[in-house]
Amino acid sequence: MSMRRGDDTLTMHTREPMQQQASPGTPTIAQSDALKLIAVLTMTIDHIGAILLPNVTVLRMVGRIAFPLFAYQLAVGYVHTRNVRSYALRLALWGLVSQPVYMLAFGMRPWTLNIFATLLLGLAAIWGWDHGNWWAVGGSLALAAVQLLFPGVGPDYGVYGVLLCLLSYVFLSSASSVAAAHAVLHVLAGILLWPAQAFALLSVPLILHPPHLRVPHVPVLFYAYYPAHLLLLAGIHRLLVH
Repeated sequence: MSMRRGDDTLTMHTREPMQQQASPGTPTIAQSDALKLIAVLTMTIDHIGAILLPNVTVLRMVGRIAFPLFAYQLAVGYVHTRNVRSYALRLALWGLVSQPVYMLAFGMRPWTLNIFATLLLGLAAIWGWDHGNWWAVGGSLALAAVQLLFPGVGPDYGVYGVLLCLLSYVFLSSASSVAAAHAVLHVLAGILLWPAQAFALLSVPLILHPPHLRVPHVPVLFYAYYPAHLLLLAGIHRLLVH
């Protein structure tokens, strides 16, 4: 989820041609880390609502902020990385580590995949777009869209989530364009898929005006936090139930 800038961060091979250059509309490293922190906090609020307080719907509403920010930061990370293959492997490994905990926390079946699978497909779609590999773009979207035919099969957020990642990259040179693309997808998701997803519109102002916060740049913590906090919440739930 956190996208490092440097030699050990994302490219399905070393880049040539260079990925889209960072533009004035792209968040700075400090702004990106601040957005990731907000995404982590709102994700935690969402999961507290889902696992411990399912009747407190406002927690789920606030939680809709999280994934759009993660999708946006995936696109930002792709621009700054030098090794997409390493980045993809990292997402895949953390996805495998997180899957048993995800299933435990939410009572999911093995064929319902966690957020790392969504980000991995989003990364593949971005890479395909960047390199004119339309099989990669179409294949990623098709795999995510399986959920439309077979609910509960495939990655969290389905094709909506992968499209958020891809459009974040396509319009990355302009924060206002990214925000507009996100807003359209949130509204469509709210109408066609899950009504509550319309509350993801709350993330749009953060994309337009990313905060300036001092956040330690420790990318591995963003990855590790996902399974760790789910395990903690699942443990608390088990204690409360039993």
